Amino acid sequence: MISLIDEACIAGSRFEVACEILKISPRTVQKWREDGNVRIDGRLASAQRRTPANRLSANDRQTILEVANCPEFASKSPSQIVPTFAIVTLAHLRAKQTKNQPQTRYEERWRITRSLYQRGFNRKQIANLYTFIEWVMSLPTEMEGRFLEELITFEEEKKMQYVLYAERK
Repeated sequence: MISLIDEACIAGSRFEVACEILKISPRTVQKWREDGNVRIDGRLASAQRRTPANRLSANDRQTILEVANCPEFASKSPSQIVPTFAIVTLAHLRAKQTKNQPQTRYEERWRITRSLYQRGFNRKQIANLYTFIEWVMSLPTEMEGRFLEELITFEEEKKMQYVLYAERK
C-alpha cells in the first residue's frame, strides 16, 4: 500500500489525495514509515512469544476434554455444554474469592443459584449444578438453613408464576 502511495506521489499526486483514494489516513502512513522506510510490524513476533494469561494448563485442558466427552455431554453441542462449564467455573471462582466471608459467599451463592433458573436449565440440570454449588460454596450451618428456606420460597414463587401464566391463557 505504501508503494502505491509512493508511486502516486512520484507521478505527481499529492500525498493526502493518494491516501484518500486508498482510504487510509495520512497519519497512519506516517506512523508506518520510519526514517523514510516502511517499518516492520513487530506485533506478530511479539504475540508469538507471549503466553496468554488465561491459557489453560495441559491438565485443565485434558480435564475439560474428558468431561466434554463423558456420556452426559458427548451428544451435546458446545453451545449446550458451555453454560454448564460457565456456572461451575463461576461457582469455583466465587468460592475462592469469598473464603472466610460467609455473608458475601451467601450472597454470591444465592445469585448463582437464581441464575440457574433464569438461564433456562431444566430441573435435573438445576439439581445437579446446585449439588456442586452447595458443595463448593459451603456455608455455616445457620446460614445453610436460611439459604434453603429462601430457596424453597423462591421455587414456590417460580411455580406460582407458571400457574398464573397458565391461568391467563
